[in-house]
Amino acid sequence: MSKFTKRKIIAIAIAFALALGSIGFAYSNRGSLRAAFDQLQGNDFSGPGVSEIEFLVNEGDTGEAVAQNLFDQGVIKNFRTTYKIIIDKNIVFYPGTFILRKEMRTIDVLNILGNQDLAIFKKVIIREGLRASQIFKLLSESSGIPLQEFSQYFSKPTEFGLDPTLLNIEGYLFPATYSFGPNLSAKQMIQVLVDRMRQEILRFDISEERVKDVITLASVVQKEVRNTQDFYKAARVFLNRIAINMALQSDATVSY
Repeated sequence: MSKFTKRKIIAIAIAFALALGSIGFAYSNRGSLRAAFDQLQGNDFSGPGVSEIEFLVNEGDTGEAVAQNLFDQGVIKNFRTTYKIIIDKNIVFYPGTFILRKEMRTIDVLNILGNQDLAIFKKVIIREGLRASQIFKLLSESSGIPLQEFSQYFSKPTEFGLDPTLLNIEGYLFPATYSFGPNLSAKQMIQVLVDRMRQEILRFDISEERVKDVITLASVVQKEVRNTQDFYKAARVFLNRIAINMALQSDATVSY
């Protein structure tokens, strides 16, 4: 075989290898290449975006649902463009709240939503006097977890290590401001509130056998009296009636 023929074969082999490499690169980066092409075609925003928004990815959201929500909220320019890139790059979405901007480049948006570490903690304010059903609704709205996933635990106090004689967890969800991460389940979020109640019980040195009675009475007082300065007076009246085996005569007991 002549030197010329050998060189020719080597050149062809190198060209073939480069072609295969280019195909592989294009395949592995097809989402990025598509993004660049769509931007040139005017199907994508070119800038980093304008005003900030909080974007919620719910548990179980599909790529199609995420793309549609992004479009509806003005984050992306074209639904089809974004959805194609999601498919090409096989983006995995994590439930949580993410900080985005309106009119962002699609590839920048997806890089954020595909990074679990960029999900922000969501603050939830549980005010005093709220019923468990109202608390569940707040937790559901904040987390994006369906309300039913919280409500199913209402009559299951033992799931949270509470007294098995309790009929439900009413009164054991401590009111405070909480910050929840994006990956907590409904049960885990409820457990946080219950554990905080336990901390308060320990802080006031309430014995285990008195916890149920104390929380029950506190719930009635909370429902009966509007002003905190009157809590002690109402509690004293109720305790005096209990001491002489008298009915509490409180509308709050009917409510519960």
